[in-house]
Amino acid sequence: MRKTILATIFLIAFGWLGGLRGQENADKSTSGSSSFDIKTAKKIEVVDVKARLDLDSYGGSKTLKGKATGWFSAQKINGRWWLVSPDGNGMISLGVVHIGQTLVQPIYPSAYNSNPAAFYKDATDNMRLWGFNSSGYGTGWKDKALDMMKEMPMMISLEDLLGISRFSKAPERLDLFDEATRAILAKRIAGHVEPVKNSKNLIGYFYVDLPLWWNPAARKKGNDWATAYRKLAAGAPGKVQYVDFLLKRYNTVEAVNKAYGSGAAERAGLLAEKNWSNLRPDDSTVLSDDKAFAAVVARQYYKICREEIRKLDPNHLLFGDRYAGTDLPGLEEVLKEAAPYIDVVALQPFDKERFNTELYDKVEERTGKPVLFCDFAVNFATEQYPQGMWGSWPTEDKAADVYAEYLSAAFARPYMIGIHRCTYIDLPRDKILKQGLIQQDGRPYSRTVQRYAEIHKKLYENLYGVERGAEK
Repeated sequence: MRKTILATIFLIAFGWLGGLRGQENADKSTSGSSSFDIKTAKKIEVVDVKARLDLDSYGGSKTLKGKATGWFSAQKINGRWWLVSPDGNGMISLGVVHIGQTLVQPIYPSAYNSNPAAFYKDATDNMRLWGFNSSGYGTGWKDKALDMMKEMPMMISLEDLLGISRFSKAPERLDLFDEATRAILAKRIAGHVEPVKNSKNLIGYFYVDLPLWWNPAARKKGNDWATAYRKLAAGAPGKVQYVDFLLKRYNTVEAVNKAYGSGAAERAGLLAEKNWSNLRPDDSTVLSDDKAFAAVVARQYYKICREEIRKLDPNHLLFGDRYAGTDLPGLEEVLKEAAPYIDVVALQPFDKERFNTELYDKVEERTGKPVLFCDFAVNFATEQYPQGMWGSWPTEDKAADVYAEYLSAAFARPYMIGIHRCTYIDLPRDKILKQGLIQQDGRPYSRTVQRYAEIHKKLYENLYGVERGAEK
């Protein structure tokens, strides 16, 4: 089961990264057609999602009054967490991610004349018809995202902040206690934040996708923080932090020697140690120490990110890294250390059949923060692609039923402020389909978008406390 889940995660990320880079499969249409039809979406009859909803220009409900800050914020109103619009009205975020993948597909030059503003306007019109009110990560790289930001509330992702994703070819285990590393991160942050920091439509910032803070499989390959910091030079700030971390846990150099098989006579000897040749990496004590040290490094990372972003932008929300739900049992300490420096916990769940209430309740208990599912889907089989990256239900209606049940269970929890769907347009990968709302020739999955509009309308009405009665 776990192998299946991890394979699914890999395919999801591979599709995203490959899509942005325009790999060869991106020009294969699911319909086998070389023509493009972007007018069909406007002809599909869907319910009026906004009927009976009194919304502000950002999508906030005027029936839910929070504090108007002039920016998006996360606030508790009547004991429940809400995303609050700049005008001070509570809302949930129903978004779509990976919209920018369209920019590397044939439909973009053919149907939109490679005009990002035209594409984002059309995508926004469609999304709003189907009940979505925001755009998630993967909208487009830097400057292109600005066109989407003019259309609707959205997120920015600092994808190149630090190469610690499980998909990084050479994970960056940089010395995060070194001022030189901080300068590198500050420069990367500024490249994303400066262009968007004054936008009222910006909801906030994500950091790294599926980061490897603590992953047993990666650790066996030596891809973890403690292993990297053990190899640092004696004077490196990170090495000092690591050795002092051990001394704090063991109290004496002798106790460290006993646990780690080292032969240092004093602290300087531990600092000079690089090989740790007698260390038993699978020893339960060493495993526990290494996991705890990952949390120490995480605290420094989230602290730097918050401070450097806040130097440039004191207003927008910080969502931190996008954690894999499958990593959660091993991320308790990392979440605890991240909590003071982020505003919302971002998760990618892979339990598409049933909302795991017990698991996600613990996240809120651990952090005291609201939760946003930043990448999620319930898909269905097609004739050409019986298997999808998120698994596949037999029909569009069955998939929509599961989607409705999942959203209902998720938003029954007082900490859930948003769920973002993967993805906008189909992206085939060999025999696996990363399924969107729209086929590659521009035609939407009509039954899916009809059902989504109905599901979203009902959800908004229930959460926003809309009175039952005649349509406005």
